[in-house]
Amino acid sequence: MSPSASKPAGFTLVELLVVIAIIGVLVALLLPAVQSAREAARRSECQNKLKQLALGMHNHHDTFRVLPAGATFRGGDVMPNTLGYAWAIPLLPFIEQAPLYDQYRSVIDDVDLFACCNWPVQARNTIIPAFICPSQPTSADFIKAGDAATGRGMAGNYLACGGNGLTASESVAGTITDGHGGLDRTNGIFQANKGKGFQDIVDGTSNTLMLAEALVNDDDGDHRGRYYNAHGGDCLFTTQERPNSTVGDRIQLGCRPGTTEFWQQLTPCSPVGGGTETMISARSLHPGGVNAALADGSVRFIPETLDVLTYSALGTAMGGETVGSF
Repeated sequence: MSPSASKPAGFTLVELLVVIAIIGVLVALLLPAVQSAREAARRSECQNKLKQLALGMHNHHDTFRVLPAGATFRGGDVMPNTLGYAWAIPLLPFIEQAPLYDQYRSVIDDVDLFACCNWPVQARNTIIPAFICPSQPTSADFIKAGDAATGRGMAGNYLACGGNGLTASESVAGTITDGHGGLDRTNGIFQANKGKGFQDIVDGTSNTLMLAEALVNDDDGDHRGRYYNAHGGDCLFTTQERPNSTVGDRIQLGCRPGTTEFWQQLTPCSPVGGGTETMISARSLHPGGVNAALADGSVRFIPETLDVLTYSALGTAMGGETVGSF
């Protein structure tokens, strides 16, 4: 018998197990790095989307000398479906969505059709990628009551800043009162039925938040983030609580924290009834904070550990506060 004939071919079981163990260790070491790289890419894409929206806001201001109103609705209406639209709709022509905006013109221009139920169904149920953060889970319901005759249409991940207090309340004079016509004096850049100009941002455009992220959960009845029928401050966020706060949002109507524990932890809320105390906080799935656009068009990552007074000051347009570093 030759020496080569007595040597076993291939790997032994021990050698194979060692190789498998080494591969397993390498995968365990590399997987977090891969996941981190993917999230970094999603966060960067989200920032780019906010940058485009901020540029759209500036182009809107260049054209009309004002920013879009936070929400627009017919004054004095008492019908709950006559509730108008959010800042995102007049922004559409400035983010390369003019054909979609044109589908709304007949409704916007006709006071008798100005209601949620009359929004073109196909248009209102169109998911616009510019308003969706790539870190948002796909299990979210982006079309609220989309199959109903009174469907609420698309909800998105980007909200405009209404200030550092309530964005709607019957008890606070001048805020959005359930969308039924009250003048709005929220202390941020965006308010109801009136667009503000950059000259109104006396705190400075580099010290005032314009847009930030929010989460859309999986419940069809949750109203946060709606761009159509946007009453009661649903399309605005406030800096009253830090980003990703565990304090539940206060919602006039349609408070649905989600159908699973996953969503209930991410999008907590407390129903407060129609016409009272809406407060929606900025939220995201980016570890440690949220992306936000300032009025000067720059985009920053706002940590959830930011000093509460500094964050609160960033929400006002003319509060006169001293803004710390952020």
